[in-house]
Amino acid sequence: MRTRQPIALDVREILAGAFAVRDTDPSYFGMWLLDALAHEEDGWHQQDAGPFMHHASAISQCLRQSVYERDPEIIPEERSVEALSTFTIGTLYHALLQMGLAVSDRYTLLAHEAGGKHGELNLKAHCDAVFEFDGELAIIDIKTESPFAP
Repeated sequence: MRTRQPIALDVREILAGAFAVRDTDPSYFGMWLLDALAHEEDGWHQQDAGPFMHHASAISQCLRQSVYERDPEIIPEERSVEALSTFTIGTLYHALLQMGLAVSDRYTLLAHEAGGKHGELNLKAHCDAVFEFDGELAIIDIKTESPFAP
């Protein structure tokens, strides 16, 4: 039986560490940001040939976007400036938190953007970070919310 409280991620501390590194070594931050941007374009969210694979991050997404992904015959409308802004802010936030975990003295980043496909279900997922804190393993999946969402 677990007697300890769940891990509480000190996001403020992690971001402070990331900003300190960004300010002293912009190229290191640039490397993390480029990596985060590359993950946005790596095709992970695209459908392969074969059965439709549900992406765990898409569970709470816009229903319209889910329909677009399921039917290649439908041509989706262009994303709005507001949606693109939200995605870009989310990507930046991912890079800062992942880099902050990597440079932290209290947390040990073991992997980022780690995951795969389920062996039996039509489901695939990536978590944003796998880390260790105080002898325990934990994962995080970062979400940003759009003020323009219905």
